[in-house]
Amino acid sequence: MTKEEITDIIFDGFGACGCGDPVSTIQLLINILKVLDLSNWNNVKSLTMRGQRKLNEQQNEQFTNIVGGDRYSTIGQIVLYTLDRAKLIEHGGTICLSWLTPLGKEFLSYFETNTIESIFKND
Repeated sequence: MTKEEITDIIFDGFGACGCGDPVSTIQLLINILKVLDLSNWNNVKSLTMRGQRKLNEQQNEQFTNIVGGDRYSTIGQIVLYTLDRAKLIEHGGTICLSWLTPLGKEFLSYFETNTIESIFKND
C-alpha cells in the first residue's frame, strides 16, 4: 500500500481534514483494528462456542479499554461505522461483530514500517 492510498483512506474514508490531533486519532483507529484482526487468533474457525464467547469477551474488553465504551455502546458503534465506511472492516448481522477486510490488513501493515507522522510530511 502506498502513502497516497493511506492518505486517501484517512482523508476520504475517515473524513479527516488534518486539524486537531490526527496522529492520536489515527493511532486510536490502528489500535482498534489490531483488536479486530482475527489473524491474531489461532484457528478462529475451529473454536468451540465457549471459545468463541471467550474470544468475543476478550476483544470487547480490549475494545472498551481503547474506546471507553464497548462495541455495543453508541460510541463504539460510531467508531465501527467509521471503520466500515472506510472499508477497513466488514461485518455480518451486526456492526458490533466486525473483522478486518484485506484493505484493513494492508492499512495495518503499512504502519508496521511507517510512522503516522510521515503521512503528513511532503516528500
